[in-house]
Amino acid sequence: MSLNAGALDGKQIRLERPSKSGSMYYNYKLFYSIVLLAVSDSKCQFLSVDMGGYGEQSDGGTYTISLLSGYMKNASYFPPPCFIDGLSVKLPYLFLANDAYPLQRNLIKPYSHQNLTDEQQIFNGRLSHPRHCVECVFEIFANKWRLLLKAIKVGEDHATRLVKCLTVLQNVFHRSRRH
Repeated sequence: MSLNAGALDGKQIRLERPSKSGSMYYNYKLFYSIVLLAVSDSKCQFLSVDMGGYGEQSDGGTYTISLLSGYMKNASYFPPPCFIDGLSVKLPYLFLANDAYPLQRNLIKPYSHQNLTDEQQIFNGRLSHPRHCVECVFEIFANKWRLLLKAIKVGEDHATRLVKCLTVLQNVFHRSRRH
């Protein structure tokens, strides 16, 4: 399996309060949820999804225990670095993320927002623009499948399977619309 480069982020998927769950599913936005961790490309498609993190977990915490994190640490899943027009050095395939995620060999994130040089501020600005594609995918996804705009009224296991199915359907419908 080889992964294409893309943008990584998490989305809180609302749930009705799961029974006997305590605060595991209660998130910082003050509602119950499971986490959809996704990588998207610039064509607004999901490249990879990991579903089911507890709402109380941060995006970075959900990523750390995800299968995707394991793939990201293994360089054999990536194509070798290659040349890009106009550059004389080979560049690696990278995933873009926000500062909630750990910096890794193939996962790049902005500099922390303290005492930044001008170059670091420029870098952060240029990194944030292409990373927004994953946020656009989440927006398109939630508006296409409007049930995601409210709390899903099934158990967390069913909700996890439902959201995974919707990500596949999202890609199918998105591809068919482009052709």
